[in-house]
Amino acid sequence: MELWACGFNAWNQLQFEGDLPDEPEDVFTFKRVLTSKGSIKIIGTSFSASLVTCSSPDRSDRKGEFKKKLKKVEDHLELTRFSSIVAVSDDPSEPPKNLKVAGSPDGFLQTQLEQITATNSAKLPKQTDSRLPEDKPSNATAAGNDKIAVFTSTTLTQYPSLPTYLSQCNPDFVYPLPHIMQLVSNTTTFTALTREGNVYTWGDERYPACLGREITLSSPAHTPTLLTPLLSLPTGSIQQLSSSGPLTGALTTGNDLYIWGRTNTPSIIPELSSSPSSSPSPSSSPFPDNYDPIPLDIHGADILDFGIGENHMLVLTTEGELYVIGENGNGQVGLGEEEKGRCEEWRLVDLEFAEGSGKRCVGVWAGYKCSFVVVEDISS
Repeated sequence: MELWACGFNAWNQLQFEGDLPDEPEDVFTFKRVLTSKGSIKIIGTSFSASLVTCSSPDRSDRKGEFKKKLKKVEDHLELTRFSSIVAVSDDPSEPPKNLKVAGSPDGFLQTQLEQITATNSAKLPKQTDSRLPEDKPSNATAAGNDKIAVFTSTTLTQYPSLPTYLSQCNPDFVYPLPHIMQLVSNTTTFTALTREGNVYTWGDERYPACLGREITLSSPAHTPTLLTPLLSLPTGSIQQLSSSGPLTGALTTGNDLYIWGRTNTPSIIPELSSSPSSSPSPSSSPFPDNYDPIPLDIHGADILDFGIGENHMLVLTTEGELYVIGENGNGQVGLGEEEKGRCEEWRLVDLEFAEGSGKRCVGVWAGYKCSFVVVEDISS
């Protein structure tokens, strides 16, 4: 598999291999940044770093196995999701993984590194390649307001800061919520997804639209509350989340995408932009009675995977097409340096694979001001 990336690169956070330049430049079109004979999974990204795991096939010939799994992708079946990225998985007995770090990890991402590797080492170098024990993706996430949420098989806990999270002292709350399979955050909000397809949101009461629900006495902002508009959807239950900036999105098992997070400023999503005639107060939503998630139509396509960045978004369709929207000042939507302004509508991006190469996109991820695409080579 291959990892392609574009966007903000001031800390070399898009460079996993080769010599590191002293003055890295932003990457304005998608380019290949990492290769692996096995799977590639993004564990997390931050303002200044990216954390990825790669697993290599065992000694047996697994070419046929990968081709079979790719056929399942083509049929839109049997996908394994890790955080917000979709990738073809190896079998359950996959070999040890390689951990690769690009850039300079911040406090929370550094903590994730130490937890995964089970060490108390000092700050890692800017570029690291070490062996990983068998481990599941991180069960913690940090919001833009420095709060951190973490889940176990039965509970959900929120801490007010990184120090309290590390010491596991003085949590904001411990909430009984079993079967969480994904936990994401943005600037002010947390969102949890359970195995049953239920979505819960909580966060800053000043931004109810970012919660996707109305704040009431029975469902205050700071309490994880079921997002009822996402129940009984026409194309099945929710199976995946992504969140950043003011936005959160949810993907159904039937490949429909829902999004929420209206703000008082023009959104990168036209359907969420404020009405020109509205004059909301700074502390209120421009649509006080319309917090609900809305379906997102991207040229009528079925959505296989998606990622939401700080102020951009990318989606991968079931036909393998990559669409982008939002800010491109650092090249984060991959449209080239000549188009540094905001992309106001969904644009199709061509990664320009060589004709007959057998490559296709199988997963996406949006970082702070960068984007990643996982590419599978069927011919390899």
